[in-house]
Amino acid sequence: MENKQLAIYIDGQTCIQDTVNNKTGRSNIYGKDVSEYPGAEIVPLDYACRRIDEVLKEKLRLLEPTEIEEERWDYALECLPPMQWITSEAGSTFKMSEMTSGDFTAGYIYLKSNQKYYSMNVRVKTTHQEMINACGLITV
Repeated sequence: MENKQLAIYIDGQTCIQDTVNNKTGRSNIYGKDVSEYPGAEIVPLDYACRRIDEVLKEKLRLLEPTEIEEERWDYALECLPPMQWITSEAGSTFKMSEMTSGDFTAGYIYLKSNQKYYSMNVRVKTTHQEMINACGLITV
């Protein structure tokens, strides 16, 4: 495991405590032993990243829309440049260009069918159609 990047991680957390110096076995930033991080283990960094991703998916409740007011839609649209702003016959969607964590961000939807606005947590790769579908409007 000499070349594998290791991390000090507490299972269920959304961040690592530190990376590990492979020569000393101590944390890179503070030079601490893993025992100084209650509940932490030394694990491969890629494993810690996968666990963090799983925890975030559960905490952020991806693709679960919440109805919002038009003013909140406008504010989100104007506070940062929108990412992947798409308009179709079904409605409009865009994502915040600032990430919540990793590749997770806030997504916003306007449905033409019911003239309502929604927000939800999404991954950057979530498509316009997936966001529309999550709000109950299935189109082809």
